[in-house]
Amino acid sequence: AISLKNAGNALYASQDYIQAYEKFTSAIELDSKNAILFSNRAACALAMNRYAVKLDPKYAKGWSGLAKCRDDAANYIGAVVAWRKAVECSPTTNLSPAE
Repeated sequence: AISLKNAGNALYASQDYIQAYEKFTSAIELDSKNAILFSNRAACALAMNRYAVKLDPKYAKGWSGLAKCRDDAANYIGAVVAWRKAVECSPTTNLSPAE
């Protein structure tokens, strides 16, 4: 897993995000408790503009995750747009008392 992580890091540094993503995925298969591997793979997905909302535009948690990423990157206008989409996509019926 460590050698795959190192290879992924090198690929990421050379902006080969697709191959880096694959290396981190392989490393995760060997070490599924290593948070760094998941974080590095997420960075690849972000660099490739692969967001959950592209797969399912009505996925509220995907929008909230994108909002968090944009907020972390100081893209506050983009974060507000994503948060609004998250709220729009959130269910409004059949909610539990906690929801």
